[in-house]
Amino acid sequence: MQPKVAPLLLEARRVGLRRSCAASCAAARACAIVLFVACLFPICLLTACQGDSDNTRPGALDSGSADAGDTGPSNDAGQPDAGTDAGGEQVSACGEITSDGHCLSSSRVEICVTPAGTASPPYLDSYDCRIGETCNDADGVARCLLTSECVETETECRDQDTLKTCTAGAWTDLDCSSARCVKSGLGAVCAPDVATQTLSGQVKYHARKPNFDLTDWGSTPVAFPARGFAILSYVGGELLDATYTNGSGAFSVLGPATPTESDAIVVLCAGQDDQGQLAFAVGNPGYAPSTLLPREPFEPAPMPQFWSFSFALDAFANNDVITIPETAGSAAAHVYDTLRGVFTDLQTSYAPSKSQTVMVWASPGTKWSCGACMAPSPLNVSGRLFQHQVWLDGSADNQGYWSDAVSAHELGHYVMAAYGFPPAEGGSHNLAVPTNPGQGWSEGWATFFSSMHRNTGLYFDKQDKTFFWFDLQAREYEVNSAKSYPWQRPTAAAGLDQLIDENEVAALLRATQLAIGSKQPMLTALATERMREGPFERGYTLRTWSDPSDPSIYMTSGESIPYLADFFDALRCDDAISAEALDLVTVPATHYPYPSQTPLCR
Repeated sequence: MQPKVAPLLLEARRVGLRRSCAASCAAARACAIVLFVACLFPICLLTACQGDSDNTRPGALDSGSADAGDTGPSNDAGQPDAGTDAGGEQVSACGEITSDGHCLSSSRVEICVTPAGTASPPYLDSYDCRIGETCNDADGVARCLLTSECVETETECRDQDTLKTCTAGAWTDLDCSSARCVKSGLGAVCAPDVATQTLSGQVKYHARKPNFDLTDWGSTPVAFPARGFAILSYVGGELLDATYTNGSGAFSVLGPATPTESDAIVVLCAGQDDQGQLAFAVGNPGYAPSTLLPREPFEPAPMPQFWSFSFALDAFANNDVITIPETAGSAAAHVYDTLRGVFTDLQTSYAPSKSQTVMVWASPGTKWSCGACMAPSPLNVSGRLFQHQVWLDGSADNQGYWSDAVSAHELGHYVMAAYGFPPAEGGSHNLAVPTNPGQGWSEGWATFFSSMHRNTGLYFDKQDKTFFWFDLQAREYEVNSAKSYPWQRPTAAAGLDQLIDENEVAALLRATQLAIGSKQPMLTALATERMREGPFERGYTLRTWSDPSDPSIYMTSGESIPYLADFFDALRCDDAISAEALDLVTVPATHYPYPSQTPLCR
């Protein structure tokens, strides 16, 4: 059955735009009510003007994400001199504001955002608390805390017969006696009073994997089960029932007893956390395909929407297999599968009382100036604050959305921002060229996380029409089917603060995880106080530089940030690995000189 894409348009607005918009633009904003889901809540789409760009060129080869500022593999990949400080102290672009933020007012939070995987510098951003919340930074971390009984317009099911809606800061009850209350990640409603039947089926989606020779994406798409996707059943535009697919993509949901052409099953790329709140989603910004110039990630999206796929129920037979083809946007489903898997693992590992929400933008045909990147940049979507955003390459030449290695890499940046110390040292970085330790730690962790999540040391991507891969365990690069880029390991004499290949950091982390024999100690160490709160014991401070081919020419802000040696300290201080086992990984007498016998603990 050929599906029709029926996106759910949502109110989505940048909060605290990085660049200013002309006053005339505000007058042109349009609001649209989408009747398809009007029973859930009124949905208003706000558009805004596009700012100017400060990035200069589309992506080149990059070892983590496809970064616009990257200059690609260097002809001279020799180890630069480590530790040269050419400029002394430098004031942070955010002044004294950090990623912990502060309260601009009782209802507005201001934070310093450091984009990961892009040459864009740190910048100040801000966002509004929802009605019913107040900004609080008494403990040094600014956040919106609930001060009334509930958040305005929020809906929940009190029980099967009662819908409760937040009005003026308090819950009010509505009797659903004629039918029943139905809750989804998008909210709760009283279902229409119609005769029903149970409909069962399975959802699959098409995706392309690397070919056997690792020289390009496969020529034929492969069908995969759509695991953990939201299934919404509609009768004439009203929500009748909601559920999620299981591990094989199967589902059972109530549908109308006599379906018509206006009734539908919608497969939605949005998921909820353990508290039943919408927590992660894959969105489409609504751009036309990129032709020459790439899009800026921080531009307000013209038509933001959750990815969804609608199937008419009058053509649906019970136990049908619904397949989302490539032509309908199955790339978004592939990205969602990776996102769902990562988020589920994190809920198990960290069990947070309140989820760190994330929106991933997957737009086939759209090329981003950063290629692929992540930023803890807040976005309000229909009353739900997404605290982090990820942009994935959708360019027709590269089709980077097929790389679950890259998707998981960018989500590794999200993990660091949400549960550890946010990525702080950014900028352009090149394949096989050592970089400064802070960036090596951030990018190396993201690549390691991708490897750990996918349970393989193989990483692959396609940039500038060139497919490349590397193997963390073999410490081997291959670009254009040629092993022409040497893997450079650190040298003991250069010290802990030496320039380091980000993929060497990933290789050291993967070897450490394999030596431990478990993922959990690695995730636990990232979130310890030793790795979250400065000043950090190893004394490394944030560096900035302008030439990715020679990161040894840098300036420092004096801000204390963690890096690989601090993480090894966290593992050793928790007795997650013995000194002897870690020495087998780092080879301190020859390569990375981490002093495993004397970790710096708190």
